[in-house]
This record gives sequence, C-alpha cells and structure tokens, in this order.
Amino acid sequence: YHGTMFYSRPENGGTDINDTIYFAAEKLPEFKKEIVAVKHRDASDFVAFTDGMTIGEGDTIRYQFTVTFAPAAHSFEKDGRTQYASVSYSNISINDPMIDYSATLDNYTSGAEGAVVTRTAEYVVKEADLVDGSGNDKASLINLATLHYNYQATYSRGTVTKTGMAAASIPVRRAVSY
Repeated sequence: YHGTMFYSRPENGGTDINDTIYFAAEKLPEFKKEIVAVKHRDASDFVAFTDGMTIGEGDTIRYQFTVTFAPAAHSFEKDGRTQYASVSYSNISINDPMIDYSATLDNYTSGAEGAVVTRTAEYVVKEADLVDGSGNDKASLINLATLHYNYQATYSRGTVTKTGMAAASIPVRRAVSY
C-alpha cells in the first residue's frame, strides 16, 4: 500500500479544536512470475507445467509475468464531500536479466474495475544454468524479475521497483535421457 496522511482544522480560527486526520491509501499492483509450460529438448510442443517436472539443458521454459492493478475503490468524506483517490501509473516495465527479457507496459490509471496484464517469455536452459560457480550441480533453476513503475495518486507519488519470484523455480536434472 502507499498513501498519505493529512489533517484539517476549522477555518474560523476559533478556540474549539476539532482536528480531523485523514489517511488515504491505495493498494499497489501485485506482481507475479511463474512457470506455465515446459518443452523438453526433443519435443515439438509445450506441456503445461506441473509440480514434479524437471528441466535439463536444451529444454525451453515458458514464463508468465502477471501485473494486477487494484481498482481505485477508495473513497472518503472530506468537508462534506466524497473524495476519490485514483492512481496513475507510468513508465511501467518488467525486466528479467537472466532470460534477457524486457517489456514496457502501457500507462494505466486505476478505475472501478482494476486490470490484469500478462506477458510471456521463453528461455532455453543452458549447461551453465545447471551448475553453480564452483561446478556443483544445482538443485533448481531460480531467477528473478522486477516490476518498475512511477505512480501518481491524489495525495502521493513515487517510484517503486518490486521483485517477483513466486513459483519461478524448477528442479534441474543433469543426466538427460529421453
């Protein structure tokens, strides 16, 4: 969440202290990266990823990146009027350096419905992905992607970079036999 806090005092300057504190907060976009399909080295088609699958050198992993923008349903009363706090997002990008993937998303302003944006990318597993820097076999292939954006809300603004790693891990196998 991001937000801001402000307060108001009576304009009459009287001695009656009747402060009101407002806090306006909007839910930040959710970012998820997951493996959705795998194509083994000698296969012609992708198959849906399921728990227990493994990958080896030459296999192709299909990743899906999902950005979920929450609806701007936040409203509050101020000075007898209903105020709405929408959020505008700009310079939205997804980056995944391991698979050399970068995408720029359209600017977005939150509305009553919210929005879900998905992108996919494919990556062919290399021998170097299966061993660590010391030459030992890795148990799994894990990589990170980042979501970056600027936001402008009714009462706040800023720049956010989020890292998504959810379910972007898959066990590896060194001895590949089909």
